[in-house]
Amino acid sequence: MTPVPFLSPQWIEAALALRDDYADQLPDPPTPVRMNLVVTNVPHGDDPELSASIDTAATGMLPRFGHLDDPELTVTLEYAVAKALFVSQDPEAIGQAFFGGRIRIDGDMTRIFLLQTLEPTPEQEALAKEVNAKLLAITAEDDDD
Repeated sequence: MTPVPFLSPQWIEAALALRDDYADQLPDPPTPVRMNLVVTNVPHGDDPELSASIDTAATGMLPRFGHLDDPELTVTLEYAVAKALFVSQDPEAIGQAFFGGRIRIDGDMTRIFLLQTLEPTPEQEALAKEVNAKLLAITAEDDDD
């Protein structure tokens, strides 16, 4: 596949297919978390805001598009920050965005910290690297973020 802009309709379609390819290989998270995610200033598609959710009890760590009715927390972040988090996985950029107010968390913030304390096995780390490499392969370098 030719790389396409992050969160463009084509990227979302490819990312969902990738998610489905790996769904049966992911372990169940030990902690249930219900979280909505809002990405603002999306330069691709019909809507500048993208809504997604994670319900670890229902779908593990796999995100779904659309919001949960009763989340424990909602994370709102800008497009460039979402790209740094989900594609580049740049901890410095994410930390700067959080402390710079470009990531807003409404609700029970401790729930997100529970997700960060999970210790992956070596197999899970290898799987995460494989999935991330495939995400990078479908993501265009320059997409006006």
